[in-house]
Formats: sequence, structure tokens, C-alpha cells
Amino acid sequence: MELLIQLFSSAEGIMSLIVILFMLGMAFYLGRMFINKMNDDQ
Repeated sequence: MELLIQLFSSAEGIMSLIVILFMLGMAFYLGRMFINKMNDDQ
């Protein structure tokens, strides 16, 4: 629990959380885009 308090209370923790969320969002977007590109018939 102490780790979560430090994560949300310090500037470094908030920036780390933003980076983690951005990377997860980018991984989801790119994964979905690549799957759609593989399934397209040309």
C-alpha cells in the first residue's frame, strides 16, 4: 500500500504512471493495427 501512496503523491511517480499508461495504450493500438493489417485481403 505504501508503494501506491508514493506512486500517486510524488511527481516522479505520476510521471512514471503516465509513461506506463502511454506504453500500454500504444501496445494495444499497434497490436490491433497489426492484426487488422494481417487480416486485410489485398
